[in-house]
Amino acid sequence: MSDVKAVNDLVLKHKSLKTEISKIIIGQEEAVNFVLLSIFCGGHSLLIGVPGLAKTLLVNTVSDVLGLKFNRIILADEINRTPPKTQAALLEAMQERSVTVSGNHYKLELPFFVLATQNPIEQEGTYPLPEAQLDRFMFSINLEYP
Repeated sequence: MSDVKAVNDLVLKHKSLKTEISKIIIGQEEAVNFVLLSIFCGGHSLLIGVPGLAKTLLVNTVSDVLGLKFNRIILADEINRTPPKTQAALLEAMQERSVTVSGNHYKLELPFFVLATQNPIEQEGTYPLPEAQLDRFMFSINLEYP
């Protein structure tokens, strides 16, 4: 396949995915663009915003549109409320694309990416994520009211 054809195919796929996602997610075009870009690049994204902005719905919709089982897209919902052991396990999965359970090491099948949601730090019960965890995300995407 020529490079030009590959790029054209990618552009068409991107447009098709955006069209399908926009049937469910209204007014978050920039967030959708960044999520798709991170997926195409093999990265992870952190979706930040107050409750009610459809962060989790966006992740579910992306999963449906891509035809993936939801567990292939790890949703770390309200990641800044999770205990340290959970965050450590997520860090391993994000960095190594593998997990360790009871001393056994398992590679995660591709495609694998993490779309995590986070409520703003100002909200009760939330804590800032450690720098080591923030470094694992390709994008921190702020969702605003449409």
